[in-house]
Amino acid sequence: MSRPLCLAALEFIRGTLIAQPYSPMIVLLPFTGGYSHTLNSVCRLLVRTGVVLIAAAGNYWDDACLNSPASEPEVITASGTNFGRCVDIFAPGDDIVSASSDCTTCFTSKSGTSQAAAHVAGEQKKSQLHFDCTARMT
Repeated sequence: MSRPLCLAALEFIRGTLIAQPYSPMIVLLPFTGGYSHTLNSVCRLLVRTGVVLIAAAGNYWDDACLNSPASEPEVITASGTNFGRCVDIFAPGDDIVSASSDCTTCFTSKSGTSQAAAHVAGEQKKSQLHFDCTARMT
């Protein structure tokens, strides 16, 4: 995804939330690129409006702080390979069984921090659902 398209998509999410508030919202950012102050600033703004952002750290066996949006401290950065103070959590990211676009019942195996970030996003949603159900019961 190109950086301008990514920024436009994040702005669309922000605009939609302003028009129709929804909480809690989890947004998966399964991509990474070189450090970008602009992208990090947009991500910070979204987090401050209540969105949980989960980003891939990158697949370079390198410091995740060199990448965006992984380097933004308010984003949850998931990794299977990258390291550094910007990584918040390590998750499975190797040979993950996933749906395939080949057919409606096909599966494929994928690897990378995008897969790790997706695991974290799923767990985040599960914990929010558990918290919501527990709060309703008390």
